[in-house]
Amino acid sequence: MRIHIPGFGGEVPAIPPERLSDHQATLATNCLLDDADLTPLHAPQTLTDQPQIPQPKHNTLYLYSPGKWFVFEDDVDVVPSPILQDAFGRVYFTGAGKPKVTNNTLATGSGVLPASAYELGVPAPSKKPGTTLQPGSGEDEEGLDDDETRYYVYTYVTDTGEESAPSPLSNRLVMTKPSDRVALTLSAPDNNISGITHFNVYRSAESAEDALFQLVAKLPLHTTSYTDTKRQDQLTHVLSTIDYLPPPEDLNGLIGLDGGMLAGFTGSTVCISEAYLPYAWPDKYQLKTKWPIVGMKALPGGAVVCTEGEPYLLMGTAPDAMMLETTGTQQACVSKRSMVAMDGYVLYASPDGIVRVAGGVAELISEPLFKPRQWQALKPETIHAYYHEGEYIAFYGDTTNGLGYGTGGFILNPGRRDVRYFDFYSPAGYRDLKSDSFYILMTGKLKKWSGDAVLPATWRSKKFKTTVTNFAVCQVQADDISGIEITLYADGNLFHRQTLTTEFDGTFWLPPGLHSTWQVEIKTTKPVRAITLAESPEDLD
Repeated sequence: MRIHIPGFGGEVPAIPPERLSDHQATLATNCLLDDADLTPLHAPQTLTDQPQIPQPKHNTLYLYSPGKWFVFEDDVDVVPSPILQDAFGRVYFTGAGKPKVTNNTLATGSGVLPASAYELGVPAPSKKPGTTLQPGSGEDEEGLDDDETRYYVYTYVTDTGEESAPSPLSNRLVMTKPSDRVALTLSAPDNNISGITHFNVYRSAESAEDALFQLVAKLPLHTTSYTDTKRQDQLTHVLSTIDYLPPPEDLNGLIGLDGGMLAGFTGSTVCISEAYLPYAWPDKYQLKTKWPIVGMKALPGGAVVCTEGEPYLLMGTAPDAMMLETTGTQQACVSKRSMVAMDGYVLYASPDGIVRVAGGVAELISEPLFKPRQWQALKPETIHAYYHEGEYIAFYGDTTNGLGYGTGGFILNPGRRDVRYFDFYSPAGYRDLKSDSFYILMTGKLKKWSGDAVLPATWRSKKFKTTVTNFAVCQVQADDISGIEITLYADGNLFHRQTLTTEFDGTFWLPPGLHSTWQVEIKTTKPVRAITLAESPEDLD
């Protein structure tokens, strides 16, 4: 008789130890289980170049450019410009007060980055243009229907060319002669929080207030007076920013969507920007959910919107064609930061476990992993998680408890549907797609997830039930056995502990003893391929 473990898996806490599969663990800490080998997790490695990090609180990391890290105290969502190779290097973010935008002029400098930012959006002028009709020379030819009714508006324009919605309409003017002129007075913003550099002045060609407005002049912000002498045939460009409002001041959860759109939420409202114009957020693109929104994550063709009740799918390819569809599964999201976009689906923490939303279906994939009390011990409302190397890497908790799931982290493998733990904590992480690297903050330092040094891994097997047996020999298969510690438990008690050295070939004798329940524990800093218990050396093969 023998117990042979040719490969190693993670924990499935919900299953009793004696009912696990032979490769599954009752304890898996600091383990990599690639190719079924037991390999120690590499320790996070402190980077040589360290960013300025706000203390004591730092919850968001973002790599703006090589060596330039944004670090925020709060939960902040950062989205790069949807414009490819944006000359201004613009980045948009929510969660740090009002929605903001920074660029390659404002972002970098000394101290905590970003060094500075504008409020996102360009506010429309609040005052209508002042107008004074200046009659031209000559007489009005009576009886000719050539009088022109005219209105004026103006907009604000930023240093990056972003243009606001228009001001209120001017007073009504009636032009009776072609030589009539209009003197205009414009109002600069009281508080320039958006990088406004000039005005655009428009006038109507018709008497109706909803007629098109055409561009008359572009004026520097310090030029608040202008006299319009242009003929109608000299005007071409049409005002297109009628409803280009700034985003709501409490917009949160910013994400980038396909088609150059940005999206965020406030309360139970999904807000969507104009395509490739992240500063413009027309009210007409807003969509409502039944429940207050917790967070959103983008997927190809849309996004998953998690709420305090059920997840929704946001779908569409243009701002005016977006729609919300419920999944029909009442699984609330308890932590915005637990939401992670994986390979074509989203995972998030619910009160009952980890939910996967894929193809319009929401499924509680962790149901076989955790019983309710085990899951709640992880403090799911504290989870913040990241995608790396096909796995869901999560940090949890700010407290300890009686179940052994204190502050720390776990790795969920969605394919195997098992979990393993690591014994350190980080308040913030960032995955860099360009380098396929994962970074975390630990004890106020920026670290790369997997460095050169290894952590001691601990793996404990299921409880193997046998007839009353005297296992006499144990064999460990590894390229380097030195320092590997093997602990055997028999009938719930410590039976034998052996630390391997180079004197061993991986095989060692066990003390005599008849037992019917066996458990194997391995502590190692070296990869292990397999372990076997047998009644004799001949039974090892």
